[in-house]
Amino acid sequence: LPALGIGTAASLTALPSSSEKGFWVGQQGTGNYDLFLGDESNTRLIFDDSAATLTICTTDTVFTKYSGSSIAFHDGYTTKPKMTIGGGNISMFADNSSNQIAVWDNTTITLGGDTGDTSYTTVIAPSSITLYGNDANTKVSIGSNTVSVQADANDRVDISNTGMSVFSGSSTAQAIFGSTVQIGQDTNNQSRVVIGSTTMDFIVDTSGTDATVAS
Repeated sequence: LPALGIGTAASLTALPSSSEKGFWVGQQGTGNYDLFLGDESNTRLIFDDSAATLTICTTDTVFTKYSGSSIAFHDGYTTKPKMTIGGGNISMFADNSSNQIAVWDNTTITLGGDTGDTSYTTVIAPSSITLYGNDANTKVSIGSNTVSVQADANDRVDISNTGMSVFSGSSTAQAIFGSTVQIGQDTNNQSRVVIGSTTMDFIVDTSGTDATVAS
């Protein structure tokens, strides 16, 4: 087989596989040409044309592998990378695991899981930051001039630059704090107190009709 080698790699007919040192370029079987440079047991560079990969190694388990579509960084495990770049995103993984712990997908970063995960993750998007608890309904959301803290959709506190609304077991606010303060729901057959800068009204709603019973 046509090959060129320097050092202990000079006599090889294929890529080094044990303790060879030096430089080797050649053809494995009928495949394309491959290249090796360095110390097989330590720092080395390997270009495998058949696999279309370029690998730069410190040890057998600490290396960076480049392919036509991705880069994988290994920091102690041969088959499970710690980080990959490719396919439009950057992903990080738990040690020796395929479980993603962080993803940078275009303009969105997810910490604690994969893109779309809403269990104990933090999602940073161009116009919002969301911190999730055990599910998608338990979260803290920060947007443009808004902050929402919720246990679920009907039990939450919404804060904006105009005031604050408190929800308890309903999609209708139980209390609203702004230029005026409202305690109680503004809905059918409910009573509420509305406090202005110089007024206080006690209002009873009967089948959609408001009546001020004290002021």
